[in-house]
Amino acid sequence: MTVRMGPVSWITPATPPPEYLLALGRLVVAHVHLDHMLKMTIKSLLGITVEEALQELSRKGGPELRRRIEQHSRKTFGDNTVTNRLMELLRRCRSASERRNYIAKSVYVRHLDGPRAGQIALHDPDHQTYYPPPAVEEVASIAAEIEALVREINHARLEGWLGRAISGIEHASVSDWNQNSAD
Repeated sequence: MTVRMGPVSWITPATPPPEYLLALGRLVVAHVHLDHMLKMTIKSLLGITVEEALQELSRKGGPELRRRIEQHSRKTFGDNTVTNRLMELLRRCRSASERRNYIAKSVYVRHLDGPRAGQIALHDPDHQTYYPPPAVEEVASIAAEIEALVREINHARLEGWLGRAISGIEHASVSDWNQNSAD
């Protein structure tokens, strides 16, 4: 489908070049791993099995997972160093996810005429404008940042500060969590 945008430029949906798709694929996979690690953090906070966590959190995305982690952390640990460190980690997850969403969920288009003929751009539907896509190196950098967050969260909950804090709490059941999540 080709669309005329304004008085000057025609655009059409476009697929970025292979090297860009490779970086984009790495970014998408890293983000899936991040969501999974957030689910495993909830699992650890609640003291439930992997199966229970995956069943309960199926189809839950990053914003909902971060909200649940924050809610349970504040309820369990109060407003202390553990909660503050976890909130900072979640803030970094949110920031990386927002940058990933801009890149991975944008419509890629090719300009067919005008001064940008042949160039690929990202469509910003909120502002009805077009931007050059980030460089492959920037996409790879965001993917690497998300991969590092996944490793950091996993280490914190299994061997680090979060795991030590969790080992000192009594765990709620899944039904308790569901009931409290509605509050």
